Amino acid sequence: MLPRKMMTHGSTTTGTSTTSTSRQLKRKRTLITFSEDVSVKLIPTLGELADREYADTYYTHGELRQLKESTMVEIRELRYFCSTRKAFAAAANPDTSSGATITADLYSNAQAATLPSNFCHRGIEHLRSVEANEHRRSTRRSCVRSVLVEQYAQYDGGYVDPMALGRVASNASASSRLEAVRKGNADAAEAR
Repeated sequence: MLPRKMMTHGSTTTGTSTTSTSRQLKRKRTLITFSEDVSVKLIPTLGELADREYADTYYTHGELRQLKESTMVEIRELRYFCSTRKAFAAAANPDTSSGATITADLYSNAQAATLPSNFCHRGIEHLRSVEANEHRRSTRRSCVRSVLVEQYAQYDGGYVDPMALGRVASNASASSRLEAVRKGNADAAEAR
């Protein structure tokens, strides 16, 4: 069973300090301090929950199965929409060099392909095709690889610079961040 909500309280503050080593290399070390203003909310154990509270807090196996099934239906709709739109575009501009043709039935299905008005694919765009999913994985691997290369360089140089690691990760994920901002702005404009 999975909890419906996760709660966090309190805050932390981080900073950096610089210390010198015998080789005059600067090492940055993160200092963590905790806020004096702490609020604690006791969360009852499973045995302390009334039946109604338990049902309101946790998903049942049936609810989880229903969520999974509805998500899979949406993914299938998204994939169908994307594939038929791709076929429609190919039919409008046929590439006769390959010898492939598009049947009239597929062409009419592509023309009729629309998503329901309440359909939102935000968060599952990468599942629209194998290529989109592989692009997402490739982008993530590239970002991780960039950070690892920087970590190894720091290790070989005998220093630690978390800010440099952050800059490397930020640069490696810049295109994804810009795309997220673009999509967020488009969603906000559509909601107005």
